Amino acid sequence: MHSLTGTLGGLWRSRGRAPNYLWGIGPCAFGTGKGKPYTADVRYAQDAQLSWIFNGMDPTEPIGENGFGGGASGDEIDRLDYALGTPSNAVLLARSQQHDDSFGLFNEDSMFPMVNTLGSNCDMVRSDLVYYDTAGGGAVFAVGSINWYCSLAWDDYNNNVATMTGNVLREFVRRGKGGGIQ
Repeated sequence: MHSLTGTLGGLWRSRGRAPNYLWGIGPCAFGTGKGKPYTADVRYAQDAQLSWIFNGMDPTEPIGENGFGGGASGDEIDRLDYALGTPSNAVLLARSQQHDDSFGLFNEDSMFPMVNTLGSNCDMVRSDLVYYDTAGGGAVFAVGSINWYCSLAWDDYNNNVATMTGNVLREFVRRGKGGGIQ
């Protein structure tokens, strides 16, 4: 309960409002270890409807291998989960894997006792890059980690995180008829 208003507080998920409904992903784990890169599902780099996301980059290379704190997936990480409300048309573009044991699954994702919930032994400890089109004509691109921005400026913005982010921003502006970003 919130002390100032007396209203019910808590996690979005426990109130029937999991962030997966809006963003396609939701928090699942956190840790203090070195961040990891994402591995792309290369099928989408060849898909006519989604290849624009991968323009100018090699989808077989790790995405966000470098950055402040390691790779582009670190600190708090979020994953796709259809059971928690991820839209059925959401596409899993890429996924981080094999976080170290400083990363642990959030307790709301596991029943007591919490066993096999660390980065090295739990496949739910990951972050996902997700894209989907919305019913109203918009789209969502969710990066699944707070560390994404830590890799954005790496090597003076000459990296695949910056390339992918630029591709998405340019496409979203184009669709919104807002001109174009150079």
